[in-house]
Amino acid sequence: MENTVQLISKIAIWAAMFGWVVAMATRYCVPQKRRIANGWWLFALIVFAIHIVTAFHGFYEWSIRTALDETARLTEDLTGWSSSVGLWVNFAFFAALAADFAMRIFREGGVCKTQNRVVQVLVIFMIVNGAIIFADGPVRCFGISLLVGLVVVIWYANVQHRKHS
Repeated sequence: MENTVQLISKIAIWAAMFGWVVAMATRYCVPQKRRIANGWWLFALIVFAIHIVTAFHGFYEWSIRTALDETARLTEDLTGWSSSVGLWVNFAFFAALAADFAMRIFREGGVCKTQNRVVQVLVIFMIVNGAIIFADGPVRCFGISLLVGLVVVIWYANVQHRKHS
């Protein structure tokens, strides 16, 4: 049976994914609303941090060994390959998105196109893995909806960019 902390962890990660999609939609489709996009990005980072902390408390009892073993077990159940790399990828993902946020706030002139593409790939990768591949039922539907929404946003932004180039 799921406890409250585990439920908070799951809600936090869904809120984070939703926040990243809204931030990217705002950033790409309404570029003059950069502060709003940055607010959504910060919201997503905060709730992702809440997810990490509550997952370690509620699922792994503050044991990195337990977290690594459980990640390896889940990966093996799904893919046949026992690996705990996914846990480290989550930590790296958090660090990369936090660095991206800091660069957007403190760097004059914003960020380059390459950085935008890397962030897009990271967010898509996390949604596909966490909300589609390793999910089922309504959660998978939510993940597919987020992914479709994000792909439409990226496509729209590219079309708009080409029109104004």
